[in-house]
Amino acid sequence: RGEYKLVRDLSAGMVYYYLVGALIGYHMGSITFYWAYILYPMLEAASFLGVIAYLWHCFSEEDDPTNQYINSITILRGGNNVWNEDYHVVHHHEPSVHWSDMPKSFEV
Repeated sequence: RGEYKLVRDLSAGMVYYYLVGALIGYHMGSITFYWAYILYPMLEAASFLGVIAYLWHCFSEEDDPTNQYINSITILRGGNNVWNEDYHVVHHHEPSVHWSDMPKSFEV
């Protein structure tokens, strides 16, 4: 999509994050600090969020691949509705809706 500035900014931020972490670890004289408090948490969070994003969006409608009601999972009356995640499709349909207003927005 030609969003090269975003790629540059993201890459610069990542280099800065890892460089500062490595410098702190070097200054403390321990690579363990860098691994335990900088690198591992970032890799764990990225992996976890990547899996979650895939699971929420792994289905699609062949006849209408842009159908947001099929391309994101919506679980009605689920057992674990933390932050109204059961109304996930609302965040695609209306990104500015606060999580507490999602059930009302879904019904409209």
